[in-house]
Amino acid sequence: MDTRTISRIMLAFLLVSVLALAINVQYVKSTHGITITAEGMIAPQSPAILRNGDIYTFVDDVFDEISVERSNVIVDGNGHALQGLSNENGFFLNGVNNVTIRNTAIRNFMSAIYLQEASGNTFSGNNITDNYRAISLYSSSNNVISGNTLTNLYLRGIELYSSSNFNIISGNTITNGFRGLWISGSSNNTISGNTVTDNDYDGISLYGSSNFNIISGNTLTRSNYDGISLYGSSTYNKILENTITNTYHGIHLHDFSKFNTVFGNSIANSNRGIHVHGSSELNTISDNTLTDNYDGVYLDGSSQLNTVSGNSITNSNRGVYLDSSYGNTIADNDVTDNRDGVSISSSSNNTIAGNIITKSNYAGVSLSASTHNAIFENVLSNNYHGISLARSSHNSVSGNTIADNRYDGISMDDSSGLNSVSGNVISGNGYDGVYIYDYSNFNSVSGNTISGNGYDGVYIYCSSNNTVSGNTLTLNFRGIFFWNSSGNTVSDNTMTENDYDGICVHGAYNIISGNTITNNGYDGIGLHGVYNVIFGNTVINSKSDGIHLYDSVYNKIFHNNLISNPDQLRLSDSSSTFDDNYPSGGNYWNDYSGIDEYSGSSQESPGSDGIGDTSYVIDDYNQDNYPLMAPNYRFDAGKYENTSYFVDVISNSKVSDFH
Repeated sequence: MDTRTISRIMLAFLLVSVLALAINVQYVKSTHGITITAEGMIAPQSPAILRNGDIYTFVDDVFDEISVERSNVIVDGNGHALQGLSNENGFFLNGVNNVTIRNTAIRNFMSAIYLQEASGNTFSGNNITDNYRAISLYSSSNNVISGNTLTNLYLRGIELYSSSNFNIISGNTITNGFRGLWISGSSNNTISGNTVTDNDYDGISLYGSSNFNIISGNTLTRSNYDGISLYGSSTYNKILENTITNTYHGIHLHDFSKFNTVFGNSIANSNRGIHVHGSSELNTISDNTLTDNYDGVYLDGSSQLNTVSGNSITNSNRGVYLDSSYGNTIADNDVTDNRDGVSISSSSNNTIAGNIITKSNYAGVSLSASTHNAIFENVLSNNYHGISLARSSHNSVSGNTIADNRYDGISMDDSSGLNSVSGNVISGNGYDGVYIYDYSNFNSVSGNTISGNGYDGVYIYCSSNNTVSGNTLTLNFRGIFFWNSSGNTVSDNTMTENDYDGICVHGAYNIISGNTITNNGYDGIGLHGVYNVIFGNTVINSKSDGIHLYDSVYNKIFHNNLISNPDQLRLSDSSSTFDDNYPSGGNYWNDYSGIDEYSGSSQESPGSDGIGDTSYVIDDYNQDNYPLMAPNYRFDAGKYENTSYFVDVISNSKVSDFH
């Protein structure tokens, strides 16, 4: 067989092969795609598309890209496919209006649907899979994207950018992409009722000053990073009533995102339920339900002036966590069954108010290295610690109800100073009502009701210059206990029916004055130390000693009322001074039997002076040289030119007014 014959046979075989291929492919793809022209023509003609007026219906699969240049038309895929090469757009709409594309399976394009400066269009019921992007809008507004299924996307399911505004994106299913839905520099869009799952990065992202958008009623799950993300100065957006599960961040506001509202969302099984950071300010996070997240709400990176209110936060490591954030308000949240209820680190000027915080494994509220925060009117119960401050100063803790916590009601440690604890009800805690320790100085504990705690009402350990005043302390083990603490002041407290001592002090240079101490189970006042001053107290019906000094010297004890104690004052290896010289006098002892007929420093001048004529003997070495004949009390004479004035009165009667 010669070469010419062989060539003919090969050509015949090639023609048969091409014919077989032509039978399998219904039409030959145009080099330039298919165009629905402005005049309504299909160019070039395709047997797979039928025109009926302004309705274009697929009757077979189309293997090409389609450009729509005519407005007010409907393209109905009729369940058939539009399939192309990955570097093309499936449907391309440029500058047209009121086009509807529906019921089409669109596969293998750069963008399945791409709009440029096109408005008022509708895309519904399409099945878009295996594309780089599903639907892209560039400078296109007032479009509706609804009821589509978008899967296996290499980049984004739906993207809006460059002032694509007032679009409605609803009821779509978006799965297995990099980002489900991405909006950049676009505003006033509504994204609602979509199901967005299994995306490698974000479910829904707003970026680049995307403002006034509404994201509502969507279901987002298994995004590897954010369920919903706002960043790049996106403001005044509303994120409402979405359900978000199994993401790293449920909702993430960052990079100067401001004035956004996050309301009514349900977020579960995420690393951080809601995360606000990167100088994001003035956002409102309210009425969300956050469960089984590592952090329920997390604010950091100089996030300021945000409000977190009315949320239900359960089963998290930290219910609310603030780190390096300032001026935020955490209010009226229900925070339960977390490790920490509200945790604040390196943050200042925040307000924690009106929250119900229960069953925290560590602290209801914890502060670390934080200053000038206000914690008030919260209910904290059945936590390990109620409120814990470490290395924190200038904070205010007021008006809280702190009850039945397993350890301390309030603790301040590790050099926490200059804090104010006032007007709280602290009861039934397993250890101390208020515990101040490890060089925590210059704190004020005032006006609290502290009762029924397992150990001390107030315990101050290795700390100085604290003030404990105006508190009511009852039914604790001890009312107030100092250990190795100096320079503290305990004044004007009421301590009654505590199991052991009313006050027990181990330390120096402390002042104990103006307290009412009654019916305590052991000593009214127990003292172990030097250079302390005890004056103006009323000690009644202690079960053991009114005042007990042990291993104590150089203390000054005067103007106290010691009434009906089994041993008014007992000294164990101690000596001190028990009067304030003449004419100030010493103490009132209700068992003193002396008379008052003389006056003067030696009680030799005729005429009474309210001081007994003979000493009150305490033991062989100690005595009160000027015992008072009647109880002593201090009368508040009022203020004059912002200066308070008091009058010490020795009388069996009370002064009721002063002019």
